[in-house]
Amino acid sequence: MFAGADSRANRFTRIYVELPDGRRQPVITMTSGVDWLIGRALWYPNRANFKQLAQSLRRTTFIAIDAPSTTGEDASGTPSGSPGRACHLVRADEAGPDGSAANWKLAIEYWTIDYDPETRLAQASIADTMRFDWEAN
Repeated sequence: MFAGADSRANRFTRIYVELPDGRRQPVITMTSGVDWLIGRALWYPNRANFKQLAQSLRRTTFIAIDAPSTTGEDASGTPSGSPGRACHLVRADEAGPDGSAANWKLAIEYWTIDYDPETRLAQASIADTMRFDWEAN
């Protein structure tokens, strides 16, 4: 028997760009520097570490999904992706498509995995959701 199952492997984040109309776009594929900040925040999960992660995301380009668009094509011209959904590059400090100021929020969900000692089944649950406004960084 082991004393506990708490480790970095039992924690994860889900990061979203929250738009003013309430839509959420998951953030995927980040730079290695951002991955390092995520790891640090998961080892020491406090608001200060997640705030540094949010500040870093504000200064970088990353990929978000669920953007409305037509089906994309790969390098050979073969259609890829699902119609109406695509990945696109997002830069958090850029103006929106309509020229509006960048007023997105970054929502960082901090998840933990716990194990039921009787069934030995894992269950993920949100430990905290932190939102960082453009001005509040």
